[in-house]
Amino acid sequence: MAQNPKIEYHYGCYLLTYHDGSTELVQFDWDYPATARDLGWSGKIGREKCEHRGTDGTVDCPNCGKSASEFIQAAARYLDSLI
Repeated sequence: MAQNPKIEYHYGCYLLTYHDGSTELVQFDWDYPATARDLGWSGKIGREKCEHRGTDGTVDCPNCGKSASEFIQAAARYLDSLI
């Protein structure tokens, strides 16, 4: 199983350093959900039952109404938990 990269937070951006030495800069908050999912986040917010199939985390969920802002904040919390 591949290990997660080292993650650093710098003024609203995340710097991911992979084991092979390559890096990735996640500069924009709308990239947080995709990055978090790549690192294992399920996309869930709390204990809701909605699977959020109608969103990638950058738009409101058409099924339950969770906002893009809620997804971005949850993804940031997940990334922060990996630091």
